[in-house]
Amino acid sequence: MKIVLFAALATLMLASGATWAADDLAARRVVAKEYLDLSAQATDFGAVAAQVAPAILGSIQQRQPALFSSKRARLTEIVEQFLEASIRNATLDLDADMAKAFSIEELTALRDFYASPVGMSVMTKMPAFMGAAMPRVMQASTADLGTMMQQLRAEGVRVD
Repeated sequence: MKIVLFAALATLMLASGATWAADDLAARRVVAKEYLDLSAQATDFGAVAAQVAPAILGSIQQRQPALFSSKRARLTEIVEQFLEASIRNATLDLDADMAKAFSIEELTALRDFYASPVGMSVMTKMPAFMGAAMPRVMQASTADLGTMMQQLRAEGVRVD
């Protein structure tokens, strides 16, 4: 009888723990969504897209200079519109990932910080900061990419 009672108690504890974990995940997802909604309100996705677009447009210009020259405005419009929608949608769809990665306390702190005047100021400045910083990051990454590719080839990896 003690074994049956213990088994029933253990099952109940495990089931309630699973429910608590699911409730906790659901609560974290709600707070993550609130943070992401705040972030989206303060983010100029068009500006972000305009900062990312030159890398794509530069590649087109390098590979097809005549086409780029004759259709620069239209190509820029296509790339920036696509990037803006893509970045916005991807950003707003991160709540499940954030809920898995962060505790309720961390998510609440993020939400509360970015809802504050200082947090809102940070969010409005972040695209310009990233736009200024990313070319250097990309340049360094690209410079290192050649060395990595050589090492991978030396190990027999086909990188064509």
